[in-house]
Amino acid sequence: MNKYTLIFKDKNIEKNYQDQKTYGQNIIIGGLTISFLLRCILKIINFDWVNTGVNLGVVIVLLVLRCYSKYYFCKRLSLIIANCGLSILTFMYEEPLNNYYSHLRGGNSAFTSLIIVFSGDFPEAVFQIIFIQLAKGTFTILYSTQNEYEVLSGSVLVMIIMIYYLYFHHKAIRSQYLLTLVEQKWENVLESIIENQSYFILTFISETYQFKLASQRNCEQYFYNQDYKQFLRESQIEKSTLEHYFFEQIQLHQSNGNPTNSSIIFIKNQLSLFKLKYSIYFANQPTILIIFEPVQQSKNINLHLLYNKIILYSRILQRVITNNNNNVNFSKLQKLQRFLRLESLLYRIEKGKYAVNSINLKKFLEKFDLIQDSNFDVLYHEIELKTIPCILGALILIIQNYSKAAIKVANQNKTISFRFYQESEQTIKLILRGNFNTQKICKLIEEYNVQFLTIINRFQIKNNHSIQITLNRQAYIPFRLTQIEE
Repeated sequence: MNKYTLIFKDKNIEKNYQDQKTYGQNIIIGGLTISFLLRCILKIINFDWVNTGVNLGVVIVLLVLRCYSKYYFCKRLSLIIANCGLSILTFMYEEPLNNYYSHLRGGNSAFTSLIIVFSGDFPEAVFQIIFIQLAKGTFTILYSTQNEYEVLSGSVLVMIIMIYYLYFHHKAIRSQYLLTLVEQKWENVLESIIENQSYFILTFISETYQFKLASQRNCEQYFYNQDYKQFLRESQIEKSTLEHYFFEQIQLHQSNGNPTNSSIIFIKNQLSLFKLKYSIYFANQPTILIIFEPVQQSKNINLHLLYNKIILYSRILQRVITNNNNNVNFSKLQKLQRFLRLESLLYRIEKGKYAVNSINLKKFLEKFDLIQDSNFDVLYHEIELKTIPCILGALILIIQNYSKAAIKVANQNKTISFRFYQESEQTIKLILRGNFNTQKICKLIEEYNVQFLTIINRFQIKNNHSIQITLNRQAYIPFRLTQIEE
């Protein structure tokens, strides 16, 4: 954009900018034509042939130029002629028969001139203002009996202020147009960058406090025949809906004045678990880009090394069994067995080989040599839940492997005791008691946080002797990660 004329240097951009103003300018030209035509009729009725000729001349010019309105230069020229002609005509040839109507006529002329000035571009606006003010000033000096210099100086000052204001006005409008073009280009670039990904873009309408879908790609498989509004309202993040979560993020970052906000979150929708990456951009209105991220496998564990460890442990265990040595430390053997079992389950988790099955929670826990707490309520012995057994088993083994020396529970030398009860229709509360190495347990659970989210609603370590786990009664399915086995 030229610094002085405010004309775009790119001719295509300038042409497109002028094309979008065509409709408004045509309305102004049509309105002026009707206005001057009515003035002609009234002057003919009053036998005012001089003003009739002037008005008729302006009408003819407007009609001729209107026929060539597709030519931008002709349109600009017609508006300049109309504005200058109307202003000079009103000032020089209209005799003030009535002071009140004279003031009203002058006000109408000023407003009409202002509309034409704002509808055009900056260079022609400057020309019109200078021409009209100089013409009026010259006519006043020549035909006035006395000179009022404060009025003349005020006229010059108003002209300068008007030009100064129009410069920044047109600059702001053209800058806004460029910003719109940039946003449109970035949308095209964005679509090409994330062409193979599933995403949707939302804009937040602050007046109605609602989200509006701007665009989307490959989201049908995630929406499950829902529209985007249902998806936002039925997806859960912690104890809030996804829609409410975005409302809070917008309010939070608007108050902080941060222009952008990006994060990765996990949400639950129906029986599925999704990983979303979103970015909120605050411009004229908040715009949210939401990408469905494929849940990646842990990068910290070498699967080949893990497999080799399993083979090694198997050989050690086989040798111990083959030797049949009475001096074998069976507690260490049992620990090795549990560790081998854990490694096997973690390997399955890394490979994404899951099965959603119904289990009896009490019988399942007893398979891991856990003992029920003496305070166990007999009413909850037969609780069934649909979960992913290998993930739940891995969770129990992690806790078991990182439990310290065994403690006596109900006169039995068991490491961990358990009790559970139905917390709600959707969750089961499992309470484990033992002597836990909480730091190592938390570290490993964090390592497989994505997988454990499918079966766990909440994980709490009260102290080194108590762990409370809120299990989902129905496991969530991590999309693109879990392979459901019948």
